[in-house]
Amino acid sequence: MSATEVIPAPREENCGGEPWSTRNPAYEGPGPHLIAPVGIRSQLPQSVAVGGIPTDLDDPGDGRYVGGHESVLANPMTDKDAQIQLLACIEPIEGDGPIGKVECYFGDASGGARNFQTFPLYRADYEVTVREARTGRVVRTLSVPGTVKGQDNCPTTATDTGHTVLLRALSRDRLVEALHPLSTAPARR
Repeated sequence: MSATEVIPAPREENCGGEPWSTRNPAYEGPGPHLIAPVGIRSQLPQSVAVGGIPTDLDDPGDGRYVGGHESVLANPMTDKDAQIQLLACIEPIEGDGPIGKVECYFGDASGGARNFQTFPLYRADYEVTVREARTGRVVRTLSVPGTVKGQDNCPTTATDTGHTVLLRALSRDRLVEALHPLSTAPARR
């Protein structure tokens, strides 16, 4: 691969079993194994809102995650995209509820008035299907509970259907904790 060749960032369609990039390194040998998170939201009904899945950038300006654990999560738009061995496909699954209410604030497009909406908060587990980037093969499937509290569950946008519920968000730290063994341990075939 030439230094100027760009690998497109993984998206939802890369979580269906097809290879993301056959030129990326195989998932084999000792760690660290670089993992790129991919959020899956298209299967959610319009009446379900979810806050940030830890694929969302902490600082969109610099295109990287803030903080450590670079061997566990990498924003695939960084210079590390050619080193990614695994894709973590993250799908929210609605659980029991309501377990509380959360008031979320939204600004209008012009930057003027701020509106608020109160949503019932439901439990959520996140099914994380880890796939080898070069083959699409499933390496492991994990269930990671959403643990975020309060307004940190709020999405940046939501469609209020009159019955919209908000799913408890997955924290970046909890995702890193769940994926850390795959990143650091020798690969198992």
